[in-house]
Amino acid sequence: MNDKICIGIVRKQQGIKGEVKATILLDNPSDINKISGVFIENEDVFRKITRVFALSGDFGLKLDGIDSVEQAIKIKNKKLYALKEEVDSLIDSDRFYIEDLIGKKAVFENEEFVGIIDSVENYGANDIVFIKSHNKSNLCFANIGGIILKIDQDNDVVVLNQDEFKKVCVYDEVGDGENED
Repeated sequence: MNDKICIGIVRKQQGIKGEVKATILLDNPSDINKISGVFIENEDVFRKITRVFALSGDFGLKLDGIDSVEQAIKIKNKKLYALKEEVDSLIDSDRFYIEDLIGKKAVFENEEFVGIIDSVENYGANDIVFIKSHNKSNLCFANIGGIILKIDQDNDVVVLNQDEFKKVCVYDEVGDGENED
């Protein structure tokens, strides 16, 4: 599924004509209006988006081929995927996908190894990037901008601004195994 990217999650059926309420995961959720269609999780069928409407913080969508309440209920909690190429055209060149970070080495500008990026979570305001490190546990930072300088896809490396990183990172020190009394 490398040519597709998750752009939303169906929350519930909406109305009686097969519409669904969906949380949109794009940086600018209103960009859903620019997406021509989606693939529903575990389906290979491309479904055109025939209608988009605002719904209290989420969006209502009418997808081609989903025409009844029963069909809409069947896709509740399913992820919606768009063609990555189409989504790429909506984002600025300095933006990146979370999947572009996972599993890559994190290093500072001076090439000092920080760790391996393990996951990225979002708890509301910003993405939190978690790094597996040899000398710190629970190492993470809020990606507030200016920290990720470059993603080197060819070498699987993410270059971090050390000064900005140190301002926002949190971690637990890893002990040397000795018991301190």
